[in-house]
Amino acid sequence: MHHLHAPGTNPRASRAGVTADLFVSGGAISWEETVDGKAGKPQRLAPSQRMAFDGQVTGTPVAAKEVPRWIVADAAIKGSLSPKEQLDRRASR
Repeated sequence: MHHLHAPGTNPRASRAGVTADLFVSGGAISWEETVDGKAGKPQRLAPSQRMAFDGQVTGTPVAAKEVPRWIVADAAIKGSLSPKEQLDRRASR
């Protein structure tokens, strides 16, 4: 998740929009949005897929070019994280 200002907007005059990416590292998930009380069409995300959100529009599931290191299984990344990254990971649980 991160905040994003549209090009040309004054950051002091308007709030930044929130964007986020949903990644699937294993198994599968089904995402369904509700708009004005009406359920939308469920979207299935399989392993190694991601979907983007910007607060207004939900993207279509696409293949993730690279899965972020923080969602890879603990055993696979334990040795590759710096001490600070390991602390951040433990604190986020």
